[in-house]
Amino acid sequence: MHEILTLGVVVPEKGVSRENFTFSLEERGQVLAEMRNWIGTYKVDAEDSPIRWYYGESYSLGLIQAVELIGKGRPILDILKNQEILDKLKKTGFDLVKDNATKRIQNQILSEMEAHALAGSNPREVAARLDKLFEDGNSDWERLARSELSMAAERAKEAEWTAWGVETMDFVPAPDACQQCTGLAGEYKINECPLPVEDTHPRCRCARRPGAGVDSLNLQRPPEPKPDATTFVEAKSLKDAEEWARKNGLADLISYKGATVEVANEWNRSVFDHVTRFPELRQNLKFIGTTQERQRTFVRLYVAELRDRYPGYSEESLIRLARKQAGKTPSSVYAYSINDPYTSGISVNSIWGKAPDKFKSNLASDVASGFHPNGCDSVRSVVDHEMAHQLDSLLDLRRSDEFKEVMQGFLAEGGNIPSELSRYALKSPSETIAEAWAEYLNNESPRALAKKIGELIESKYKLKFGGES
Repeated sequence: MHEILTLGVVVPEKGVSRENFTFSLEERGQVLAEMRNWIGTYKVDAEDSPIRWYYGESYSLGLIQAVELIGKGRPILDILKNQEILDKLKKTGFDLVKDNATKRIQNQILSEMEAHALAGSNPREVAARLDKLFEDGNSDWERLARSELSMAAERAKEAEWTAWGVETMDFVPAPDACQQCTGLAGEYKINECPLPVEDTHPRCRCARRPGAGVDSLNLQRPPEPKPDATTFVEAKSLKDAEEWARKNGLADLISYKGATVEVANEWNRSVFDHVTRFPELRQNLKFIGTTQERQRTFVRLYVAELRDRYPGYSEESLIRLARKQAGKTPSSVYAYSINDPYTSGISVNSIWGKAPDKFKSNLASDVASGFHPNGCDSVRSVVDHEMAHQLDSLLDLRRSDEFKEVMQGFLAEGGNIPSELSRYALKSPSETIAEAWAEYLNNESPRALAKKIGELIESKYKLKFGGES
C-alpha cells in the first residue's frame, strides 16, 4: 500500500498505474472509494482539519459573485453561509458521503479535502498539489480542480438568487464554447438551468447569470428569521442549545463544542437577557460559544482575507499568521470578550466549559477570597461579566466623563475597590465595569460601587438608544 500521508488516503498498489495514471473509470472509482473511507472516519474536530479551515469557501465565492451580479451587498453573507455549511457538515457526520461515494465526493466534498483547500486557490496550484500527492503529474488533476471550483460557485449563485426571488437564469457560453455549450445558451427557469461541468463537460468555462428580465432594483430577499421566544428556554442537549441560540438570533456564529449543555444554557440565558434588554448589543455579537471554536473560526475567515491580501505567501504562512493573530487561551482564563471583524463576541474556555462543577467550585473560591465580587460564583455571572465588556464597548463607558465622575466620587469618599468590589476590578477600568455589572446582576443587595456603575450603564444606554433601561 502506498500511503499519501498528507491526506491520509491509501491508494491500492494493484489496479492503479502510479507512473501513468490515466484516470480510467475503474481507477478513478478506486481512488474516490479510498477517499470516501478516509473522509468517513476523518475527525472533523481536529484543530488542523482542512474541513474546519476551508470547507465552504468555494461556495462562498459563488455567493459573493451572486450578490454582486444583482447589485445586492450583504457584508455578513460570506461568514454566515460558511457557518451554515460547516454546521450541516458536522451534524450529518458525513453520512451522505459514505452512502454515495463517487459522485458526491467528486462533486461536493473532494475539493475540500486536500491539505490546502481548492477554494480560493488557483486551479493550477491545486492541480500541482494533487500531482505531488499522487506522484504522477497527470493533467487530469487540473480538470478535476477546475470542475470542483466551478460547480461549487455555480451552485451557490443559484441558491442565493433563489433566496432573492429570481425566477429565471441565463446559461452564458464562454467566448470559445464548444457546440454542446453553444446549443444550451438561453434563458431557463432557475431550477432547470444547466450546471456547467455537471451538465456539460470537464473544464467548462461557461457561466450562469440572472435572466435578462430580472429587475434587480426591485428584488427583495425574505427577511432573516427573528427570535420567536419571549422567555429563555433551557435546552436538553448541546445541539439543541446551539439551535435555540441560532433560531433566536443570539449571534451570527454559534458553536459550544467542547462545553456541556449546562454551560451552554447559562451562556444562552445571559446573552438572551442582554440582547432583549439592550437590543443594540446584538450588532457586535458575531460569535458565541467556546473560545477554542472562536479561534478556529477566526483563523479560517482571516486566512481567506490574507490569501487575497498576500497572494505570494504559502498557505502554511497564512495559517501561521492567522493563528498568531487569533491568540492562545491560557488554561486559567474562564472566558473572553473579543472585538474583531470576524468573531467579536463572548466565549467560554472549553477547559472550564466541559467541567461545570469544577468551574463553579473555582468561582466560589474566587468569591470567598475577594478575587471576584459577592454573588458571582455562578457560570451566569461569568457571562454577565463578559457581556459588560460588550456594553462598555457599545457605550464607550470607560472613557466617559460620567464613569470618571463615579470613580472619582467613590475614591474621594474613601472607597476601596478590592474590599468593596473585587481584587480583579483593580486590573483596569474595563474590568472595574465588568465586575461591577456582574455583581449588580447577581448580588441580591449589590454594594455601592456596583450599584452606581450598574445604574450608569442603564442610564447611558437609555440616553443613547432609548428604551426602558
